[in-house]
Amino acid sequence: MNDFVFHPNGRIRDIGKLFRRLKDSPEFASQQIRHIFDAGGDWKLCDAMPLLHVMSMSTNERTRKMLSRNLKRKRIDCQISDIRENLQIFYNRVTK
Repeated sequence: MNDFVFHPNGRIRDIGKLFRRLKDSPEFASQQIRHIFDAGGDWKLCDAMPLLHVMSMSTNERTRKMLSRNLKRKRIDCQISDIRENLQIFYNRVTK
């Protein structure tokens, strides 16, 4: 993550800062989780895969619980099989 945050390219630095906020700020992560899992459809999940990956590695219990609740439902309902597999991986990670 530090490689992104301290990257010489400003746009890559911004992505690194976003990833760090997702991982370290439960308030910001919960806003993003609500946005990702609202009625936006499966393609919205596809676009959010990197964000879900980062949040699934969070050590914050609040973020992990909220992500777990949303993934539990969506990993079964998702119509795109490749996304369903990744959602299952994220779910397994946050429920350890």
